[in-house]
Amino acid sequence: MDSRRDVLHLKLVSGKTTGASSSDSSSEEEIQSTLFPMAIPSQMVFINTARLIRANSFIDLLEEVTPKSVIDLRPVPRFDFCGLNRTTAFDLFERYALNYVDVTGLQGITSKHHEGLKPETMVHFLKDILEAVGKPSEGPLVFLFDNDELMFLAAEIFPGEIKQPPQGKWQVFVR
Repeated sequence: MDSRRDVLHLKLVSGKTTGASSSDSSSEEEIQSTLFPMAIPSQMVFINTARLIRANSFIDLLEEVTPKSVIDLRPVPRFDFCGLNRTTAFDLFERYALNYVDVTGLQGITSKHHEGLKPETMVHFLKDILEAVGKPSEGPLVFLFDNDELMFLAAEIFPGEIKQPPQGKWQVFVR
């Protein structure tokens, strides 16, 4: 069994434009596909909220991915980004009928240096939480981070440790 995980990353793709003249058809323009992946039940999406800078980025994430659960792994969960506030964020969670879980709050973690933030430690607690909120292998699942190092490490560890979805292995998207 291959221990490496396929991690998807955003990339800019080039596409040829079509035009009436031959000189137009040879020019290239940059094409950016959707910012977030389409909803796939076997998907884990790892997001560093510090990277969500466009006004509707978080709303776009919820609309395009349609997660079953948003799992917050930030020591201090904040929603004052993308023009949001805590009340608006929780209104969105209710509107989209998703589970929001403040994992660090449940564990009493308030410092970014806490040992419990290590993904290899966190995943055991996380498995219990996913069991409590419903089907642990039902996705998509969105994980919120404020630290790139922890986010990338979690993207490597979580898919192999959290129960596989019925559709096969977890597909990982990191943003």
